[in-house]
Amino acid sequence: MINLEQLKHDINELPEEAQELLIDFVELLKKRYASSNQQETPENKINDLNCSCLTHLTIRWHRVLILSNPYKY
Repeated sequence: MINLEQLKHDINELPEEAQELLIDFVELLKKRYASSNQQETPENKINDLNCSCLTHLTIRWHRVLILSNPYKY
């Protein structure tokens, strides 16, 4: 069982940028699982890939990876 109080505490301890990443990730998951109720068509897949949430999440994760190890990425 998920301990929501501990989860809230853990999230509040994260830096603001990490909290924003988490929010973006949750939005991405909501879109992904909301669309799983729809019939899978190539058009739906393209729409999922073009969502701005995915773009922002990708850019932010890339920044985090670069900042954490600039010589690796």
